[in-house]
Amino acid sequence: MDQRRPDRYIVTALVLLLAALAPPGLAQNKYAVEVVIFRHWEAPGDDAEFWPGQPQPISRSAIKRLTTLGTAVSGTDTPKFSRLPDTELQLAGIQQRLTHSDDYRVLLHAGWRQPSLKPNHAVAIVLPLNWFPPARPTANAGAIQNPFEFLPQGTRLWGTLRLVQKRYIHFQVDLRYRRDGIGSASADNMTTVYPMTQSQRMRVGDINYLDHPVLGILVQVRQLTPRPKPNRAQRSD
Repeated sequence: MDQRRPDRYIVTALVLLLAALAPPGLAQNKYAVEVVIFRHWEAPGDDAEFWPGQPQPISRSAIKRLTTLGTAVSGTDTPKFSRLPDTELQLAGIQQRLTHSDDYRVLLHAGWRQPSLKPNHAVAIVLPLNWFPPARPTANAGAIQNPFEFLPQGTRLWGTLRLVQKRYIHFQVDLRYRRDGIGSASADNMTTVYPMTQSQRMRVGDINYLDHPVLGILVQVRQLTPRPKPNRAQRSD
């Protein structure tokens, strides 16, 4: 009897091809992202970290697609993000313990839903929340402009948070923190601005920690898209 079977490598290639040709909406995962950003007290004296007097500007690649929560501002191709209500935040217990500790100061606790996005289409959440940089003036539009020059007075924490779907999920932060909130982001004064620029691979469902001499960030990414159930062949008696 001829018991020929298709080569398993050919079958694998066909499965991958069909997955690549599937409509984007079917293959796209959806996630809930929750973050707690806090300040911890840095080491004093000779153990203190050195900070540049003028930190690098926030990544312009992320600025091109900034969006506030719940509103798509970069065009119809920009996905809408929705803010998680307080009842769906799962890190509230950790946030409360940090708040009640003398060693930390909670700066932000928020969450949002979003689709998985490749690096070329990833959209960054802009901080402060519910604020967006003003549009570039039409006159002299070619001039270099830092949108974060126009922060609200007294802003202490600003920058971007971005979830990127590569082979694995990565969470990217490009933040600036001013201890006393005096002045604007571009002011030339003696107030230290602490930069935090990191990209870290995330484990879905776990509480991930991004470390920094002054800031700490707890991130939890939860998958909202239900996993497909395996097809079970029905037996007929």
